[in-house]
Amino acid sequence: MPSPFAIAQLARIVGRADVLARLGLPADAPLPAALTDAQREATRALAAERAPQIAEALLVEATALDDIQDARAAVAYLDERLAFLAPLIPDDARDAIRARYLAVAAAWGDGA
Repeated sequence: MPSPFAIAQLARIVGRADVLARLGLPADAPLPAALTDAQREATRALAAERAPQIAEALLVEATALDDIQDARAAVAYLDERLAFLAPLIPDDARDAIRARYLAVAAAWGDGA
């Protein structure tokens, strides 16, 4: 089961209104602390559709961090973020996010 923080993170990345709509909740509803199985699957479908957007958002986050100076650190950051969001992102979408992210992170050099 995803944590409420993972739900909030995904909503920040793909859009709160879009997440709430997929969950069948009104646009002014708070994000739920837990998801039903149907809501979880709906959220995973949204994440799969938005894999490129998620990759870009994670790249922006990584470039904003002072301690990420090379591709190795960027990939470690990605792996940490994907593990945290794993309950909300299907495996094939995680693979697509990783591939897109790695293509850009490789430009940092030093071993992705």
